Amino acid sequence: MAFNLNKIKDELRNIIFGIDSDSPRIAPINIDRFPSSSKDFRVKISDPSGRISNSAGALAPLQQTSGKVVFPYTPEISINHTANYTPLSPTHSNYEYLFYQSSAVSEINLVAQFSARSPEDADYVLAVQHFFRSATKMFYGQDQLAGIPPVVCRLEGHGALQLNSVPIVITSFSSSLPSDVDYISATDDRHGRVPTVQSFNITAKPLYSRDRLTNEFNLGDFASGSLLNQQQNSNNGGFI
Repeated sequence: MAFNLNKIKDELRNIIFGIDSDSPRIAPINIDRFPSSSKDFRVKISDPSGRISNSAGALAPLQQTSGKVVFPYTPEISINHTANYTPLSPTHSNYEYLFYQSSAVSEINLVAQFSARSPEDADYVLAVQHFFRSATKMFYGQDQLAGIPPVVCRLEGHGALQLNSVPIVITSFSSSLPSDVDYISATDDRHGRVPTVQSFNITAKPLYSRDRLTNEFNLGDFASGSLLNQQQNSNNGGFI
């Protein structure tokens, strides 16, 4: 009796990952499919300085995506724009007076999902996790750059009028290691293992120099969208 080895492997994979043979399959991560491209609208976070993204060792898998963290599944992104006013309530008045104080983009929150179906996927997920750990730390101690604050990253995705190389600092990163999913080991067992599915929560804030805010920003250009698409003309990143 002849056996179809590929069919047997597929059935075993379905059993292990709980995929019904009649239901659509979830495409596994293949980091070779995530090149950095100006026409690639997927969400990415990078360190353009190269101070951490060019590191070898734990971050080496990111070189397969040009040193950028590429989110394989579209993350949920929320951005909070505020205009702050100071209220004044005169006696015997039906309405407040509002005096404008300032505007801000206070927080950018990302909830991202990563999955691993192979040791190579596990390597990449571990590198992503370590990238965000590193991006929240300053250069210190025996560093040649000791005293420099955490790196300024770039957030891009969804096109020129959405997130076009926005300069950000990572203010918070959290990950979970759930107990109700399977785990898969990295190519080197000593490096550990990751869940087959897990979520990362990233909080960031945009960061612009005082020089750019004073000499580049004007509301007319911002409203027309030209300040959002700065990557073509400079390495400073777009306003948001």
